[in-house]
Amino acid sequence: MGADLVVEASGRRSSLPEWLAEKGWAPPPERRVLAKVVAASLTVSWPEDWDCHKAFSLYICKTQPHGKRGGVLLPIEGRAWQLTLAELGGTRAPCTWEGVLEAAKQLPDPTMHSVLQRCKPLTPVNNYGGWPNIRRCYDLCPLPRGLLVVGDAVQGLNPVYGQGMTVAAQTALLLRRQLTEALAGARDLPARRHRLAGLSGQAFQRALATDVLEPAWALAAGTDLRYPMTTVSGPGARRLPASLTATLDCLARVAQRDARIYGLVLAVAHLAAPSRVLLVPRVLFNLAWQLLKEALARASRRLLGTGAGGRGGEEQEGLVTVAAT
Repeated sequence: MGADLVVEASGRRSSLPEWLAEKGWAPPPERRVLAKVVAASLTVSWPEDWDCHKAFSLYICKTQPHGKRGGVLLPIEGRAWQLTLAELGGTRAPCTWEGVLEAAKQLPDPTMHSVLQRCKPLTPVNNYGGWPNIRRCYDLCPLPRGLLVVGDAVQGLNPVYGQGMTVAAQTALLLRRQLTEALAGARDLPARRHRLAGLSGQAFQRALATDVLEPAWALAAGTDLRYPMTTVSGPGARRLPASLTATLDCLARVAQRDARIYGLVLAVAHLAAPSRVLLVPRVLFNLAWQLLKEALARASRRLLGTGAGGRGGEEQEGLVTVAAT
């Protein structure tokens, strides 16, 4: 079956690399970053005495790379919450409501467990694990004209970060923009078919990689690369320098003490804003001040021989983030 334009969106199990190889085209280089995450998700009811006007949400995690457990409770329609519990390096996610309550009890803060004890499960527990961040670098290899690759067929991210639909929406906007430009001035069907047949797949993949895929990869895979149990393969899949991870940890500590900075960090993490929004004086000043205070505290502890106790073990254990709205 022939086509003027083919958009490959068949997901992580895409057979396009094999099809290209069969036709004499080089398959794309592939990156893989696997953090060995297990997670459980289900819908739970609000407690019977819950204020229906209170759209409560909760997010609990620990500063990487020390924390391995986290939980998210998000309000949805029908007086219910969507609950997700995740563990890095875990062997199996809970598959029963009792197991979910026990897992919530292991979180670094008791708030979620306390709330869930008053809830009832509305759906079965769905669990998953072993989903790597995977990137097929079609921007680095030639493609037949009129062939575009989108969605998880080109990049699939660790689903625990909830970025897949945002990436899909951004990809759709980019595709619409490029198709609009390609078809501009084409008045009839033959002219449009000619334009589509001449569309450069590699040019689209390069724009997709730069504008959409790389920012999401840096957030999802970059976070997973901070954990020692993460496995890495493929070109460009490298662990972050220790100095950068230390700075990111410091930014997390700053954000927990400043609501405006916390909002900016969340916007970047959810791909709602570019990372450059963090390069503003308020963020940079607070980050520099925090780094200076921590450096002075470490120097003081070394001089006094008091070890790491001056920060309550924060360097070993990390801070707990408890964000409730």
